[in-house]
Amino acid sequence: MSRTMDLRHMRQFLAVAEELHFGRAAQRLGMAQPPLSQSIQRIEAELGIRLLDRTRRGVSLTEPGRVLMEEARRTLMQAELAVTVTKRAAASDSARIHVALIGPALYRLVPNILVAHRNAYPEVEVRLSERSSPVQMEGIMRGDFDVGFLHPSGELIEGGDQFIVERSRFLAAIPADWPIAAFPSVSLRDIAELPFIIMDEAASPSAFQQVISAFRNVGVMPNITQRTTLTNTTLSLVSASLGCALVAASAAHTQLRNVRFLPVTDIPDAMRWEISMVWSPNHISLATCNFVELVKRFVLEHDDLLNIDATLVDPFRVTA
Repeated sequence: MSRTMDLRHMRQFLAVAEELHFGRAAQRLGMAQPPLSQSIQRIEAELGIRLLDRTRRGVSLTEPGRVLMEEARRTLMQAELAVTVTKRAAASDSARIHVALIGPALYRLVPNILVAHRNAYPEVEVRLSERSSPVQMEGIMRGDFDVGFLHPSGELIEGGDQFIVERSRFLAAIPADWPIAAFPSVSLRDIAELPFIIMDEAASPSAFQQVISAFRNVGVMPNITQRTTLTNTTLSLVSASLGCALVAASAAHTQLRNVRFLPVTDIPDAMRWEISMVWSPNHISLATCNFVELVKRFVLEHDDLLNIDATLVDPFRVTA
């Protein structure tokens, strides 16, 4: 890459590459279009590579252009991260940890972790934000979050690390005022005949695929009537009798009105709901490092977190 291609040039190229329109890219950057066009031409001349195909029909990326777009995104994100981490250090934020999480992490794990961490490090503030798994991954890459508790995915953040902190069977969450809630258990075939609430694929890709694959394996498909981005929203909709859902067995620890949790007889034994702790070792503070190690010790000392079995849950547990 040319030594004259600085961060400003990268931002300009990335804007054009993402918009595929010089006018919109110039507006996004707050500059006139002619200087932007000239800047992209200089980049191509410096590299000796055509990055964009320009025709009367519009602008498209060449293969080298697509490669540069991805590399520019990474470089700009790393530059923003460097600024964020530096400002945080200057503001003495080393005594603060920003933790992102999905709702199920609050059912058992995180409250106990917070108590143990406060006892061990009373001077360190832990700030919580509930976010979907993909948003957490992006936030950790940008330095917005120090640690995330999320549904694991095959696509881990670049340079990131993870540790499984909770593993459980799936249960059916059924409105208690539905006749089927009186059964001791249900099957996926039973559930397929009912209005079904599912986690949106964009919010939790791996969880969505797990659920769809489970139904497909028994030769049926769910009657999806609602899609949500948070498990707590899913349970609230079940409580309102708007549908049923498949949720982690740890959700049975919630105190929601009009919800029964039932074992599902034909879910594959290997199908488990998991929560991972994710962080980036490349920009970890001492306080965050201590937090990560405390969580690891806590999980290893509490074997039940990795084996929350649906059979341990009273299927008729319900809050009226």
